[in-house]
Amino acid sequence: MRSIALGCAGLRASTRFLGSGIVVVPPFCTLPISAYSTFTKQTATMDDRPAKKRKVESSSLKVCLVGAGRMGKVRAPLIYANRYLELTAIVDVDKRAGMKLASKFGATYHSSVESAAAGCECFAVWISTPTFTHKTAITAACSHPSVSHIFCEKPVGKDAGEIKELFNMCRTSGTKLCCGFQRRFDPSYLDLKRRVMLGEIGTVTMGTVFFADHPCPSLEFLKNGGDPFLDLAPHDIDFLRWVLDDEVVELYATGSSSHSELKKCGVIDNATMLCKFGRGCVITIMMSRSATYGYDQRVELFGTKGSISVENHNRTSTVVKDRFGIRSDCLKYSFPERFHEAFGAEVDAFVKTVRFGEVWPISEDDCVLTQLVAENAGVSYNLGKKVTLTKRPTKNTRLQVVRQIGIGDFGSFMDKLLRSHSDGSKYVQLPPYSRSKSPHLHWTRDVLENTSTDAFYICSPDSLHQMHGMQCLRAGKHVLIEKPVTPDFDSVMETALAMSAKIQRQLVVMVGFHRRFDTQFLKAKEYLRSNTVHTVCIKSFDPVPPEPNLEFVVQNSMCHDLDMLYFLWPDATTILITNAHINDARASAISLSGKIVFGKNAKDDVSFTIQYKKQHPSYVQKVAFEKNGKISAEFGYDFVAKEGEPCCNLFREAYIRQWEEFVQLCNKSSNGQSVEDANVVRMKGYARSFALMKIAASMVKGLK
Repeated sequence: MRSIALGCAGLRASTRFLGSGIVVVPPFCTLPISAYSTFTKQTATMDDRPAKKRKVESSSLKVCLVGAGRMGKVRAPLIYANRYLELTAIVDVDKRAGMKLASKFGATYHSSVESAAAGCECFAVWISTPTFTHKTAITAACSHPSVSHIFCEKPVGKDAGEIKELFNMCRTSGTKLCCGFQRRFDPSYLDLKRRVMLGEIGTVTMGTVFFADHPCPSLEFLKNGGDPFLDLAPHDIDFLRWVLDDEVVELYATGSSSHSELKKCGVIDNATMLCKFGRGCVITIMMSRSATYGYDQRVELFGTKGSISVENHNRTSTVVKDRFGIRSDCLKYSFPERFHEAFGAEVDAFVKTVRFGEVWPISEDDCVLTQLVAENAGVSYNLGKKVTLTKRPTKNTRLQVVRQIGIGDFGSFMDKLLRSHSDGSKYVQLPPYSRSKSPHLHWTRDVLENTSTDAFYICSPDSLHQMHGMQCLRAGKHVLIEKPVTPDFDSVMETALAMSAKIQRQLVVMVGFHRRFDTQFLKAKEYLRSNTVHTVCIKSFDPVPPEPNLEFVVQNSMCHDLDMLYFLWPDATTILITNAHINDARASAISLSGKIVFGKNAKDDVSFTIQYKKQHPSYVQKVAFEKNGKISAEFGYDFVAKEGEPCCNLFREAYIRQWEEFVQLCNKSSNGQSVEDANVVRMKGYARSFALMKIAASMVKGLK
């Protein structure tokens, strides 16, 4: 058998000798060579016809696109197509190219960023120009008062130092600077990240990245900025750092030139990097400028429980199987085709950041550290030896990213409280999610599976607490769940323990029993350390309308009082409710009584009563201890709220302390510190409280 190469990417005709005859086996693509070449040229360049008009929101954001070259042509139609954005200006030093792109999308052409920002009052500037122009463009954009957000293609600056300088400049001017690494927005790469994060392949120990560019750029481009370590590698360096949640500590890089003219200039177009990460994972990154068969971009990671890969994308998924073999379509032509969906998602993410207050997933540290690895690859290549990276972040610098679920009355109160308390130095608080008020967010894709989110604060309706908690835990997130967690907190605890074992990292679970963090009730607990009591009386009166469903009253309101018993006496063997009484159904007035049991010696037992009711003129939360029939100490409040003031404002400091402990525990867990023992003890305590609540609710239900 012999093959005749046709000199066209992905095409080959084969001749096979069968007996005395010759059979010609056509390639998969049956277009003539001229037609195929025309097709690939059209897919790689922009259609010159004017873009179709599309619907734009009345409050759309004006955007100035800087750059009418290769990346500008990729970005322009995606910005134009987004209904929340209005592409108003195109900037380019090449007047002909700039005017051509501007006329297609109904924008105005400008020769400078200053002119565009002033003339169009642009809210955002999108920079898609060569790296050496980024500093000038960013400086001009962030100096204009109307510009609040800037997007810049990677890398933000020519080196790590300039990247820091530009981020600092934008921070000083109050401008948000966003850098683009499109793999983070590609569905396949996102799914790989999610699966690795959830422990599906265990601990990643090694991997391979293969990146072969197509078509090969011009020699002029390669000689003036086509260094594979600085131009190609950063995409995969950033992706690997993100997936592994780890930093490169050692690397060795080498390469070669496949063209004599490149060799003369000392430019390589084939390169390999061997990267060792902090926890021991070793990754090989192979790069080439000269794939003749289409855009080849693959990654495979190997772990202790399996492997996972992202494969290439063909132009179509059609596969032909016949007596001559199995043939599939050609690979996609180049990066605009392969990452078209990712580029669109990147624009959507920018809109969510600018318009809806979401947090851009790529940080300044990501940009700087990725650039440092790329720069050190060049150092290794030039020296011909391994390089050790000394500039890397300490793990405790990473801030937790938290989102609240639910923005009803209480959720709105908590969102406002926590935002007023935060200075952004301890955690990043995303905008709250609500099914009715967050139409721009998809529950699964944007909320649960958002790989940038570490933890959730669940303030949704009571009936959804357990379901939302378990969904978040299964997504590998820490949770603070408002009370109550019904019908079965044990299922939440079991899910947390199972997922923690799977991902080899403790998932923090807290329930919103805020009285555990209140100063008065902490004093009550401290009092018991040095004093013996015989009886405890808890009074809990609310100045709110009555609730006819008394079982719900126990679950929603009295759960705090029942939890208080186990909080004050965590070493109790058990707590027995011996009597339940409905004092006044019209005021939702209920009383419970029983014993706190400490082993076999009945002398150590403590009697308790809990009195609850609604429609009270003030907000009463009190714990009174008795000894020998006399009140020995009393803690708590009798609070009258000001007009328009919510009663929960009484516990604002307790809510803040509860939140700070939650974030601190999440930080410890995410940064490799053990929180397992305290976490398990806390969950078991919650389980006892909810079991007691179930008994009380059942007893009250039986009294109706």
